[in-house]
Amino acid sequence: MDSSVNSSISEQEQNFFVVGIGASAGGLRPLEELFEHMPTDSSAAFVVIQHLSPDFKSLMKELLERRTRMAIYRVKEGMVLQPNSVYLIPPGKNLVLENGKLHLLEQEERNRHGLNFPIDMFLESLAKTYTQRAIGVILSGTGSDGTNGLRTIHEAGGFAMVQEPTTAEFDGMPRVAIATGVVDRVLSPQELAQMISQLVQPPNLPSGGNGNNQLELFTTPHLQRIASILAQYEQTDFSHYKITTLSRRIFRRYLINGCNNPDEFIRLLETSSQERAILRQDLLISVTQFFRDSLAWDFLETEVIPQLIAKANPQQELRFWVTACATGEEAYSLAMLLDEAVTKSDKPIKFKIFATDIDKAALEKATQGIYPLTITNNINSERNKRYFVRKDNCLQVVRKLREKILFASHDLTKDAGFSRMDLISCRNVLIYLQPDLQQQVLRNLHFSLVSKGILFLGEAESLGYIEPEFQDLDKKNNIYQKRRDVKLNIPVNNIQKISHQILPNLPSTKQSENNLEPMLDKAFSAFLAKYKATIFLVDREHKLFHSFNDRIQILKVPFGRTTTDITKMIVADLQLPLITALHRARGERSPVSYTGIKVTLENREYNLNLEVTYHESNKLASDFFAIAIQENEIEHQPAGETFEANAEASQRIVQLEYELQQTRENLQAVIEELETTNEEQQATNEELTASNEELQSTNEELHSVNEELHTVNTEYQSKIGQLTELNNDIDNLLRSTDIGVVFLDRDLKIRKFTPAANVAINLVDADINRPLKHITHNLNCPNLIELLKAVIESQRGVDKEVKLLEKDFHLLMRINPYLLENGHLDGVVISFIDIDEVKAIQQQIYLVNQELKASQSQLRQLNQELEQRVEERTQALQKSEARLRAILSTTSSIIYLKDTEGRYLLVNRQCLESFGLTEKDILGKGDADIFPEPIANVLLDNDNQVLANNSVLTFEEQAHTFDGKLRTYISTKAPLINNSGEVYATCGISTDISELKETEAELRKGAARERTLLNIVEKIRESLDLQEIFQTTTDELRENLKCDRAVLYQFNPDWSGEFVAESVAEGWIRAIGTQLQDGWDDTCLQETKGGRYQNHQTLAVSDVDKADFTDCHLEVYHKLNVKAFCIAPVFQNDKLWGLVAVYQNEYPREWKEGEIRLLTQTGIQLGISIAQVDLFTQIQNQSLQLQQAKETAEAANQAKSAFIAHTSHELRTPLNAILGFAQILQHEAGLSAKQQREIEVIQRSGQHLLTLINDILYVAKIEAGKLNLELTDFILSPFLDNLEAMIRIRCQQKGIEFEHLILSDLPLIVRGDETRLRQLLLNLLSNAVKFTPTGKVTFSIGYVRDFNQQEQDSIEPDSPNKIRFHVADTGIGIPEDKLEEIFLPFQQLDSHQSSQEGTGLGLSISESIVEQMGSKIYVNSTFGKGSEFWFDIDFYNPQSSIECLPVENNNLKITGYRGARRKILIVDDLDNNREILVSFLTPLGFEIIEASSGTEAIAKTEEHQPDLMILDLIMPQMDGWEVTRILRQESTCQDLPIIIVSASTLLTDESECYQAGANSFLAKPLNLEHLLNLLQQHLDLVWTTQDGFTQSSGSLDNSQITTNDSESIVIPTPAELKQILELTMLGDIRELLSQIEAWQQNRPQLIPFIQQIRDLAEACRLKKLKELLKYYLKQY
Repeated sequence: MDSSVNSSISEQEQNFFVVGIGASAGGLRPLEELFEHMPTDSSAAFVVIQHLSPDFKSLMKELLERRTRMAIYRVKEGMVLQPNSVYLIPPGKNLVLENGKLHLLEQEERNRHGLNFPIDMFLESLAKTYTQRAIGVILSGTGSDGTNGLRTIHEAGGFAMVQEPTTAEFDGMPRVAIATGVVDRVLSPQELAQMISQLVQPPNLPSGGNGNNQLELFTTPHLQRIASILAQYEQTDFSHYKITTLSRRIFRRYLINGCNNPDEFIRLLETSSQERAILRQDLLISVTQFFRDSLAWDFLETEVIPQLIAKANPQQELRFWVTACATGEEAYSLAMLLDEAVTKSDKPIKFKIFATDIDKAALEKATQGIYPLTITNNINSERNKRYFVRKDNCLQVVRKLREKILFASHDLTKDAGFSRMDLISCRNVLIYLQPDLQQQVLRNLHFSLVSKGILFLGEAESLGYIEPEFQDLDKKNNIYQKRRDVKLNIPVNNIQKISHQILPNLPSTKQSENNLEPMLDKAFSAFLAKYKATIFLVDREHKLFHSFNDRIQILKVPFGRTTTDITKMIVADLQLPLITALHRARGERSPVSYTGIKVTLENREYNLNLEVTYHESNKLASDFFAIAIQENEIEHQPAGETFEANAEASQRIVQLEYELQQTRENLQAVIEELETTNEEQQATNEELTASNEELQSTNEELHSVNEELHTVNTEYQSKIGQLTELNNDIDNLLRSTDIGVVFLDRDLKIRKFTPAANVAINLVDADINRPLKHITHNLNCPNLIELLKAVIESQRGVDKEVKLLEKDFHLLMRINPYLLENGHLDGVVISFIDIDEVKAIQQQIYLVNQELKASQSQLRQLNQELEQRVEERTQALQKSEARLRAILSTTSSIIYLKDTEGRYLLVNRQCLESFGLTEKDILGKGDADIFPEPIANVLLDNDNQVLANNSVLTFEEQAHTFDGKLRTYISTKAPLINNSGEVYATCGISTDISELKETEAELRKGAARERTLLNIVEKIRESLDLQEIFQTTTDELRENLKCDRAVLYQFNPDWSGEFVAESVAEGWIRAIGTQLQDGWDDTCLQETKGGRYQNHQTLAVSDVDKADFTDCHLEVYHKLNVKAFCIAPVFQNDKLWGLVAVYQNEYPREWKEGEIRLLTQTGIQLGISIAQVDLFTQIQNQSLQLQQAKETAEAANQAKSAFIAHTSHELRTPLNAILGFAQILQHEAGLSAKQQREIEVIQRSGQHLLTLINDILYVAKIEAGKLNLELTDFILSPFLDNLEAMIRIRCQQKGIEFEHLILSDLPLIVRGDETRLRQLLLNLLSNAVKFTPTGKVTFSIGYVRDFNQQEQDSIEPDSPNKIRFHVADTGIGIPEDKLEEIFLPFQQLDSHQSSQEGTGLGLSISESIVEQMGSKIYVNSTFGKGSEFWFDIDFYNPQSSIECLPVENNNLKITGYRGARRKILIVDDLDNNREILVSFLTPLGFEIIEASSGTEAIAKTEEHQPDLMILDLIMPQMDGWEVTRILRQESTCQDLPIIIVSASTLLTDESECYQAGANSFLAKPLNLEHLLNLLQQHLDLVWTTQDGFTQSSGSLDNSQITTNDSESIVIPTPAELKQILELTMLGDIRELLSQIEAWQQNRPQLIPFIQQIRDLAEACRLKKLKELLKYYLKQY
């Protein structure tokens, strides 16, 4: 318990027990019994929590006041608990206990989050506040309220008790509580009172009354003896537990068993195996739950487990150990977190969990993984759904998770631990062990952990002196990490040593004294015999329970029923005075005595004295009477009234007066008894009222049902029997179908539904009386509610075909009005009929089955309606009967009932009309009397099958109707079963499917024709051999159409023709290759050029002799023995190619429409195949020509690329010297202004020449499709300012005006390709300046929406927020016919129009850049007046803040660097190139070593051991690649930074440099600033500038890549990261860039990550790239 709570409770409040009593339905009587037998001075406080209705006043206080003298209070807010008091919860409130005060909560505040459990709520607060002095009692009631509260009390060390279920009126709450296994006692209310009294007033405690009584009561020898007993019998050693833990738990069992001293409890343990098992289980303290201490588990889930998985290698198995796992909740909690983490990581690793405990029963339960439904309070719904399955009324862990855990018995204090554990959980077990043993266990756990393994301890546990061996990961939640892999000192056999230290052997105490009760009883009886006295003890009800020394035998056993009532057992002469004395003693609360009572016993007269004393006790049920009767043998009478029963006649009046007085007193006693009885009856009445309040809702419902049942008229009793039998018939009938039906009232609320309706509407039993609109459905019918309302308004049914959204399943939804017998509308009925199979076959089948299922639906609807109404009212059955008869009379299906002998009992109207019979003709007769014998036998056999199988069967049957036609029916037959389970009849529903069968046969033939056509088409697609196609076609046609001959006829150019393919049936002569072909001469087709077939007509002739043919035609057909034929044209594109024909030779034939259609489609497919073959031939010829052209073009392109590369290399080599020396001279001091201008001219001219070379290379890249954008974040304002400064200078030099306009509030930072955008704008602005002799150039930037209205017309709908860059000039303009040509490569205006310099590539390159940016260049020009160019860019969202962007600072001149002097080896075969680098680097303080060849470079490297090498790529004899490879093989040169420089710009050359082992690549002409960046990077330099300041890498290198935002960047999978890391290690930059380019196109979410990788890769910063990739890999 929390110390703050302890401190807030006073010592007085801590010293008494608080008893929380929970009761619900039927709880009044056990509460009365409990308090009636509860002492009034128990020094405990009692709080009664009941389920009370907030709408009724509770009389519990008045009722309980009759059963106890303790003060009873209705709880008010803030009331302080007092001992010997009873507190009652008020209606409509919840009650909690905090700091010894009672606080009331509104139930509505709690109900927002779930059900209200007031008993659980109070008992949990009681356990937290009073811990060991908390007692929880659950009495009669329903539900599970109180169960969790008892568990909490048990965990806190309190007492949990439950009423014996057999004594409870409602045993739900007691049984659920008992099932938890934490209940200490299950007793009757009277026994519960005794047990509570025994607990709150323990006997024989040492004086002092403080909280250490249990420690003083159970001395060390006692504890050692108990531990020995448990070790001997239960095989569990508790001698190493803390003494306080042992004492507290043993003292608890001591109180529960009511022992008088420790020795008595020890004897109980020695003899009772049950008590030993209970005590052992209690000492094990199995307290666990799923995700207990949720903050600690959250830390494991988010921080610890992901790190373990990230560090694990693929296919590695992680090992975990959960010690003291109890029933396994913690082990399964860990398993759930691990399974989720492994699934999320997508990493192929495994894990295994070892869960151990010394409690084998708990391990058995853990292995099964079955837990109560209440665990859902600790597990979220997603995990509950994923890892648990419902089993009976429990939840079981799924098999997949159970297989991950190995449960085993293991003693932490004795057994050797598991090894190589990645994480060990040891929670809430060390706190019960002695400190030395705690350290022993912790050392063992330290040994079991792997290096950097995780240790998870409980909230109240610590590491002790081994804490330095662990690192805190989460100090608050006690999660630690092993610092190092060392073995700590582990003593041997320490358990025994520690045990003896805890419980040393001490002399045993003396045995307790013997019980004196038998001796006292004997001495008291002897004393009474001496004084001739008899004493009887009776209870408040005058029941005798003890007697002493009945020497004169004044007790007699009465005749009749046995009784212990003393007033009936006493002799007759004493009855009157005894009754009087008893009543007076109770009323006066003082002894009452009578003397001189004369009694005759066995012919002897006795003079007796009677004294009755009423003794009160601290509990009402323990009050009793003491009756003393003594023989009066001395003359001196004791004080008291004289009772004379033998006076003389002379004293008759005195005697009568005395008797009258006795009678009056007796009468008064009777009156008082009657008043008492009246009070008890009144209390009973109030008790019934209270019970009525508890169950009012149930009683009202039952009362309503009873009233309704009593209103049923008895005159319908006979009808009920008939309707019941009919209901059974309909019930069996509807059970044989599977139709979903939903009944709704006028307000569209659910009345009733069948289980089959759940497919369409998501219904459960609790949805009765809920509006349908509150319930979801699975139909593609969004207007369902509107349809229902329409049916209610029109009172006309609606049929609608619907589909299930997820399963694509067809249903017929039928909505009919629900009409009462009087025709009034009382709701609607929705029926759902399965029509999916019917829809798949044919629409006719669907219609027939729809009608059948509609009939079945109506019958089932009627059956369900009858089933409900029979129980509630008989009148509804009459309506159902009428509705049934209406269905039978209106359905189109035949419905009939037969008895077991096959005689018809019932037929509907459709049956009579179909066979032309009357009811008289059919009822009572069998099928043999109605149908022919073959049909009758089939029908009878089918009926017998139904009776034999006792199940629903479906048959296809045939019968002749009244018109003599043989009809086919689909018949569903079901056995009808009575209440005894016997079949008494069969019911059949037969639907006419004759038309369906005919349609089905035709469909089969049509399907065969379709297959034939498909075979022909498939053959056409598979082959390009026309002859094979022709032969296959004729064979398939003849086989399918069952004809004698199938031929294919081809026209010649003169419209004559010949047979090209033929298929002939056996027995007929082939036409091809015989005289029949020579004799075939159809001049009509030749003369008419194909005749009717030119019009795409198909000719079908059923009989050639009857057709209107000429004699010559008939002669031709007779040669072929043709009786009938069908001919279709074959067209190749639009030209009639030939004919396809089939012939029937033996007899005429009527050609069916499907056969004609098949022949027509075959002709079409043949025409397509002929065209495809011709087309394929053409394509083959064209492909051959294209392949030749492609090879020629590729050869030319390769030659061009080689020429451009060679030219670029040759031009860049001298440019390197020009621009290199120009850069050096620009930094020289002391130059005159003229010299500076001349150097600038050299620099500008060389730069211009380099620009021309780059443009040519750029065009080559565009043509090769290798132009890519490099996205970075940059500040827009300085970018524009630099452009403005450059162009303004050019305009000033030329003497024209320059205007720069910012039209909008532009964003500070944008994301795009800064280099390409600068190149694009410089091209446009330079052209504007170049072609403007006079006037001005205007450069405008702003959002598209902010430009003038004329340009607004060209704005696309989605472009107003794009940024427009607009360049206008007043120059020479462009002719309109030249506007399209200016964007072509190497195109310039005519020489007479312009004499400007340039290559003509600027606009071509600009157009390509804009297209890459997703835009287009627009141009508008007037010749002689000027031009304007513009484009619109939609920039990406920036990924950096202004603080994160690098700031250029190139104004300060670098003069040197800090630190030791560095040696640089410069290798180049050209002296000029070496001289440039020597002149540049020597003034900066570098020691320069020169080499003119590769061989010399290797030698000087070995001699001087330089810090860095600058190596030329192309050199004679040994090039830079070979030099790099040789050096990388030397151990001393593996870490030497090598920068390769080359005039080649080919990516292949650059990539090969990295593969050879170079660290960086620089293109000539050299950019010296870039060279400084690389030197700083590889040599880790800090530059010094001319003002004495230093520049770090952040101020010089503008391409620094940080990972500050890496947490928000989406990264690829670990496998993909490893792939690009391997490419980086190999130096294959080209392949790396190709890989991330593919990601950028397919996975836009990776663009921020891709940009980081591209920046580093293209800058050749491989070391930084490796570090970044490894950093991201660690994130997993």
